[in-house]
Amino acid sequence: MPEPKRLHLLVEGQTEATVVRDLLSGHLQRHGWFVTYSTVRTQTSSVTYRGGVT
Repeated sequence: MPEPKRLHLLVEGQTEATVVRDLLSGHLQRHGWFVTYSTVRTQTSSVTYRGGVT
């Protein structure tokens, strides 16, 4: 069996992470892809926010 292809997605926020986790990864796994993702963290002052990359 061929080794699965790897795809790492950089997502902007929780909504995009949910789409990758719940929709894309299952579909792509059935087609031989191993999918991972990271959520971008932004920082303003001492508070860390997710998403909103400028």
